[in-house]
Amino acid sequence: MSNPALLTRMLAIVAFGLLTALTVLSIGWLQPGGLRIFDSRLLGYDVADAQTYIDSLTPAARGLYLGVFRVLDTLFPVFASAAMIGAVLVGKGRAWVPALAIPVAFLALDLTENALVGQMLREGPALAETASRITMAKWGSFFTGLLLALAAWRARHRKGDDR
Repeated sequence: MSNPALLTRMLAIVAFGLLTALTVLSIGWLQPGGLRIFDSRLLGYDVADAQTYIDSLTPAARGLYLGVFRVLDTLFPVFASAAMIGAVLVGKGRAWVPALAIPVAFLALDLTENALVGQMLREGPALAETASRITMAKWGSFFTGLLLALAAWRARHRKGDDR
């Protein structure tokens, strides 16, 4: 296995670990009454939904969301997008470089979402519609980037290349 392939695997493992930690924190402490966190709402939310969620958070939960959760949720898209990019470059090389815009878009969208969610948690749901659109676009780019990375990995292994 080549160094780039090993690095890509390590990036993916760290991203998976971060996603697991985010899921545990979310389900365990940030879903009062079963309300899902903003980041997990694949189909978006409106201002009323956002206000209901914000009002349901205890001060400790809000602190967790704005603290440890935000740090992990900033690291996750960095590692996930780097792993997607690595998988494409290792698997397909330069031929698929234009497709790298997808994981880069995921990174930009997730970091933008994080900033908007943080602002909503501090100041209220005025930005909910914008944040919701960013959240839905983030998930679209994440799943597309994941499919892209898996296709590149599969193409590489179909050729019997074990770099």
